[in-house]
Amino acid sequence: MRREFKVIQAYFLNGGPTAKLNSTWKRIHDEHGVGRISGNSTITFSQKDRDYLQGWMDEELGLNPHSKSELPKSRVEAALRGKSEKVSGKNVFSDLIKVARADGTAINTHSGLAILPPRCFMNTPASNLILENETVVIVENGELIRDWSGLRLPQELSNSLLIYRGHEEDAREVKQLLEINPPAKSVGFYDFDPAGMSIGLSNNHDAILVPADISIWTKENPEFNKFNQPDIFWKQARQLKTAEMKACGEACELLISMKDQNIAVMQEHIIANKIPLRIIEMKQ
Repeated sequence: MRREFKVIQAYFLNGGPTAKLNSTWKRIHDEHGVGRISGNSTITFSQKDRDYLQGWMDEELGLNPHSKSELPKSRVEAALRGKSEKVSGKNVFSDLIKVARADGTAINTHSGLAILPPRCFMNTPASNLILENETVVIVENGELIRDWSGLRLPQELSNSLLIYRGHEEDAREVKQLLEINPPAKSVGFYDFDPAGMSIGLSNNHDAILVPADISIWTKENPEFNKFNQPDIFWKQARQLKTAEMKACGEACELLISMKDQNIAVMQEHIIANKIPLRIIEMKQ
């Protein structure tokens, strides 16, 4: 129904008697008997057809296709307007973010204190979190938010709030949360490879989390080679260049080692191998 509304709205806003034929218009024509198809390129509508299309959108969605109305943002909002509750097209949980507390103590929310057992996380609207005075660790990988109790965090992050960065819609929610309701400190935690370093250095973090000691991570070390993925390192030349342009201080030294030893270690391996972590400050 989203596609149907968009093509019908575009047709009415364009103001002409015809529309360019596409698969959505073809389906509407076949299912509802509206419009006259000319060849394989256009579909023409009579006044009766236009009245039908407007009435159909009003009944199903409660929207006027003559206006620049936006589709509902949730299924409940869609149900309040018309028959088609699924037209929002938005993932039911897309406005919820995944959160855990590193030491298992209570998480401050506007709904009250939330206490989670180990290996559990909470889904909550971003607006429900109270980040004032919090140190927040932004976690790139969803697997880590599930197994957060296995992270070997430095002491200064033992009480930190862990938030999954997410992808697409939930990633936007997290980004907006940090901009509107900034924590006392934001720490980024990403894969330890050129791409991860590039993301960490490109975001507005106060610090990033990295392996505590990579001096023994050498090409000659068989234990290191069990979890290092140099093939991934070699695919990230562009990200390495970006990271090198943005790095300074300790980050520069890490990138030199990463480049020398072709390091690409994923977050899952950091947890699986119980690798201790430390922070490097981005803002002095």
